[in-house]
Amino acid sequence: MGVNAPTGPIDAARRALQRERRQLRDEREALKAFKERVTEIDTTSPGAGHQQFPLTGAGSTGLQSVRDAYADTVMDVPHYELAYNESLPEHMAGELGEELAAAVTGEGGLYPPLKRNLVVTTNEAIRARGEILRLIDDEEARLDEAEETVMKMIQQIDSILDQPIERMEFNSLRLTRTRLLELREQCDDIVDERQAFLERQRRDLPDPMTGLAEYLYQHCETTFPLLAVYARLAEVIDRSVDRAETRLSEASRTPRTAKRR
Repeated sequence: MGVNAPTGPIDAARRALQRERRQLRDEREALKAFKERVTEIDTTSPGAGHQQFPLTGAGSTGLQSVRDAYADTVMDVPHYELAYNESLPEHMAGELGEELAAAVTGEGGLYPPLKRNLVVTTNEAIRARGEILRLIDDEEARLDEAEETVMKMIQQIDSILDQPIERMEFNSLRLTRTRLLELREQCDDIVDERQAFLERQRRDLPDPMTGLAEYLYQHCETTFPLLAVYARLAEVIDRSVDRAETRLSEASRTPRTAKRR
């Protein structure tokens, strides 16, 4: 018979993972470069009574150097305009926090506490990207495993339907229906496992990520490519089951004498 494997969403998901991995690596390297630039900038000694992140006062040369470093590194990744297209204050607020962004874009100076917090927060952003890259590697392995499973199930369907349903005898039809229903149950079990995994992962992911699938596959045709593949596979099985049951119904009404002819 030859059933076509519905693996298109998996191919699209792989492309999305490759794109996200490339962008995250670029951003991680840019953040590392920014941190190195910040560590080399001289600080201004605060006078008595200054806030931790003073917004007014002299010594803004250090802050300008920080802003220049951020623009030259973090905002200079190849995908910046496509993915963000934000002003420096907007992007820094989203990346390092509103308080740090306000201090860096204000009129104060680069005081030691501010510099330390910039380095610490940038390290956190670098670490977070490393964690997401690990999740992407894990997800890619799941895509490979899912594709292998789907191909095996397709081969089983082809084997079951090696003889067209319309030509099967009654007992063969019953056996065919049973084997197809077992595959359908297996498909349902895989879907349940994937949904449970996504729910567990959603609880473990760092804010503000709402879910790995929503984050990785937001620009794909479907946000849940593996669920979509198994749904299409289930449709293939269901159609075959329907055909088998229709043929069984017809065969059960056919007189035995007619069968012998």
